[in-house]
Amino acid sequence: MEILAPVGTLENLKIAIAHGADAVYFSAGQFNARAKCQDINLNNLKECVEFAHLFNVKVYLTVNTIVKNSEINDLIKLLDFAINSKVDAFIIQDLAVYYILKNRYTDAVVHASTQMGIHNYEGAKFLEDLGFKRVVLARETTLEDIKLIHEKTNLEIEYFVQGALCVAFSGNCYLSSIENNASGNRGECLQLCRLKYSAFDDNKEVKDGYLLSPSDLCLIKKLNELENAGVCSLKIEGRLRRGAYVAQTVDSYKRALNSNVDLNKEINLLKKVFNRGDYNQGKYLYGDKDVISPSFQNHIGVNIGKITSVKPFKNLYRICICSKNHEIVSNDGLKFINGNNQISVGVGNVEKNGDIYTIYSTKKPKQDSDVYLTCDYAFEEKLCNKQAKLKVNAVVDLISGQQAHVELVCNGTKVDFYSDVVDEAKSCPLNICDVEKTFNKLNDTYFEIENIKINLSNAFVVKSKLNNYKRQAFSLLQQKIIENYNKKIKSKIIDNNFLEKINKKYTEKIENYYIFNNKKQILDIPSKNNIFIYSPLNYENEMIKQEISLIPQNYELYLNLPTVANYLDIQKIDEILNQNSRFIGVMINNYWGMKYCKKYKTILSYTMNIANDITKNILLQFADDFIQTIEPKLAKDFNEGVSYSGKASLMTFVHCPQKTCFKKQCSKNCIYKNLIYKSEGGKSYEIRRTKINSCYFELLKNLSSNNKQLRQCTDLR
Repeated sequence: MEILAPVGTLENLKIAIAHGADAVYFSAGQFNARAKCQDINLNNLKECVEFAHLFNVKVYLTVNTIVKNSEINDLIKLLDFAINSKVDAFIIQDLAVYYILKNRYTDAVVHASTQMGIHNYEGAKFLEDLGFKRVVLARETTLEDIKLIHEKTNLEIEYFVQGALCVAFSGNCYLSSIENNASGNRGECLQLCRLKYSAFDDNKEVKDGYLLSPSDLCLIKKLNELENAGVCSLKIEGRLRRGAYVAQTVDSYKRALNSNVDLNKEINLLKKVFNRGDYNQGKYLYGDKDVISPSFQNHIGVNIGKITSVKPFKNLYRICICSKNHEIVSNDGLKFINGNNQISVGVGNVEKNGDIYTIYSTKKPKQDSDVYLTCDYAFEEKLCNKQAKLKVNAVVDLISGQQAHVELVCNGTKVDFYSDVVDEAKSCPLNICDVEKTFNKLNDTYFEIENIKINLSNAFVVKSKLNNYKRQAFSLLQQKIIENYNKKIKSKIIDNNFLEKINKKYTEKIENYYIFNNKKQILDIPSKNNIFIYSPLNYENEMIKQEISLIPQNYELYLNLPTVANYLDIQKIDEILNQNSRFIGVMINNYWGMKYCKKYKTILSYTMNIANDITKNILLQFADDFIQTIEPKLAKDFNEGVSYSGKASLMTFVHCPQKTCFKKQCSKNCIYKNLIYKSEGGKSYEIRRTKINSCYFELLKNLSSNNKQLRQCTDLR
């Protein structure tokens, strides 16, 4: 399986490759779901791609945000440059990017970002039919659904194995956008999920802490299961992480794939560079709902000891630490944890006396606090200083009266460099040691000599000229390796009017839409020119039959399809639709629902993230209508579609809040309590459960319509 490493900086690109990554992913500054990653841009993109290709490492460019109409020309310029720079594939979220790639360039390779929320066969099949080559599955995808995608499609499957988990289903988190006008779908997420919240049941506080902060993912013990399920690429999260994290994650997964190693030891090494408490070691794969780490929301490292005393010292505190497992040195990072109290310090001067280490800090921790190592300076320095080198076999011919000749062979690529005629030595001919010493000095290149054969005959070459032979020969080799790699990438720009093919006007329908989950919510609304979307909180067929039988026959009924649905959930929904002829349409919240477009009338929810004309026109080839985005900035730029009001889902998630708050175990007879989460700033969010075969949850906030259009989809639930 391919090890795919995150790259946020030039330095981390080199670190990832030095430690054996098979592929890397990064942005070129724009249209990037990690807006803070700006180190790689159009000025150095080609250089970065060439460096990766020199080491036979693939480059996947992230163009994985929602795109505005006003940005299409800038997007095309970026894609043109990337195609000319020979990137291997594009990771995308917005179908506008897909359309441009597929219609402007020959053989462009497109991967579906996890932001597209693909998590079952039906969603994967829809994208395969469009022309996607690979899906980066949602982190919530179960092992059984991975197997089905592998068995029933020809798509490559990429799956996250290490790093931070978003609590919200990818692509459908609107919390940061609604509360702070900073869109997660535009790379601006403020990570409000990592803040503290209090949970209330019947106005009584039942839990507080980091209630929306999941533990980090670590699937190093699940590689056999993933491979057997059909995963071909192991994706490491962390484009904003430091170099040591990139180095260690690639190292550990490389070792786990290629040799019989102690996986517990590797997990401890991984914890050293980043963890938020115990790892999630595959809970989503098997449907486990307990993933939140309410005590920690940031890196805590590994436990190395305890504080034995804290005393004032001048204007500082003298802190004595007992550590038997780690020698504390200057530049280490430590975290002191005592209950909910956490203090982070950098280590300056250290005094050692046996297992007792004395450091000084302006911060005052509590005695008996646990001490965690968050940065092992010497360990990380060693990781980051490793350099990638290619082994070369060389032949150097320096025969007086003949052209100087250097032959270099590296991984099957051979070059022959010829220079001027070699002078005859008058007194001191070259010796083999001099030539070998010169050619072994390759510190300023990405090569190292494995074997060298030197043929000399009464030759005289000054040292500067010999160095020049070496430089030119290795420059030729580097160029040839990159050229040979790039010959495999056939994409090129087609100069045509491809945008005109899909440029059609949106025709507004007359109806308003109303979402409800019981008949009482709609009986007072006139049925004329209205469509009613039934969104049951429990998708039990008999219960649904009974409920909709009480609704007047002249009401046009649609069924709301959940955002997340595993293969068992979809079987249940198929049964509901097949046995209830009252449903003439469906509302689609995720690409998997596109399977119903041929049989039913369809409206696309705001969770489909339609924010430009190209994406709108692609999807309206399949669907009948759409609800505009609830994100304020995006809606201001693109306000077609149906306006939304009512209780909007700002997050969809798969974990169970009841497990987080009450440590309750799952059961068929589970009674869900109507929890309210409150932020430290006093904002309240209702938690709503939807039960199909599995349970799913939404974080809700009441929204007014985000524009002045009369036509609305009103959520009455």
